[in-house]
Amino acid sequence: MLYRNLASMDVEESIARNPLDGVVLLMGCDKTTPALLMGAASVDIPAVGVSGGPMLSGKYRGTDIGSGTNTWSMSEDLRAGRITLEEFHEAESCMNRSHGHCMTMGTASTMASMVEALAWACPATRRSRRSTRAGTCWRARPAGARSGW
Repeated sequence: MLYRNLASMDVEESIARNPLDGVVLLMGCDKTTPALLMGAASVDIPAVGVSGGPMLSGKYRGTDIGSGTNTWSMSEDLRAGRITLEEFHEAESCMNRSHGHCMTMGTASTMASMVEALAWACPATRRSRRSTRAGTCWRARPAGARSGW
């Protein structure tokens, strides 16, 4: 949570301190998606979130493996002597077999779907920046005002 909140503050400051009319947020995993959304929600300009999508699960000796839990369990197997270093490297080379973000995208896929649904439901996303200040979906803030933490 600490790094997600730090990333959120970085996103807010980056957006707020630049002369932007709107932003496109390129989101990915369970950490960057909420960080970008929280940071953008604190700034008074339209934002659209675009998810890069998940990568395919890896295949190792006929089973699905991922770069999260399987990395930790296999490194413990290596330390315990249940697998060799060559087997570990072979499995590691099979983990990432496509482009995309993390394989799970658990919370991230739900949040990305919500962002898409909210963008269609919010009338302020289809207006100019001037009209969004009076809209119901974006929080109005006087020009030049800093957000408070």
